[in-house]
Formats: sequence, structure tokens, C-alpha cells
Amino acid sequence: MSWFLRAADAGNSHAQYIVAGLYGAGFPEEPDIGRAIFYYQQAADQGHADAQFELALLYKDCHSLEKDPLLCPSRRAACAARKVP
Repeated sequence: MSWFLRAADAGNSHAQYIVAGLYGAGFPEEPDIGRAIFYYQQAADQGHADAQFELALLYKDCHSLEKDPLLCPSRRAACAARKVP
């Protein structure tokens, strides 16, 4: 994970997506949704379609988050524009 974390912190959107997924899944210890969201957001801001989709799902499902009614529709629209299911 250290290589991915270094690449993510350097701005690599795919590494940010991978790191977010690892944190969300509980690697290395327990799920850290806050960190997952941080890295998904970083990747999504760079146009990473899968990160945009995962971020929208996290907000939709409200995993320890306050709902942002303006964010979810905009993320879903970004996913739809890129033809992400």
C-alpha cells in the first residue's frame, strides 16, 4: 500500500482511487470512510469516473456522512456523462 499511498499523495488519480477503495474496505485494520472519501474526492476532482461513481454511492448511502443534496446529483450527472453505470 505504501507505493499507492505515495502515488496518491503525489496526485495520481488511479492511485487515489485504489487507496480510497483500500481504506473503504478496511485495509490495513478497519474501514476508514473519511479517508476513503478524501481520496475518492481527490480522484473524482481529476475526472476519474469510477471514483466519481464510488463517491456518489457513499453519499447516497450516507456512510457516516451528512447528506449533501447538491453533491449527489452533480456526481451522478458526472457519472452519467461518462457512461458509468
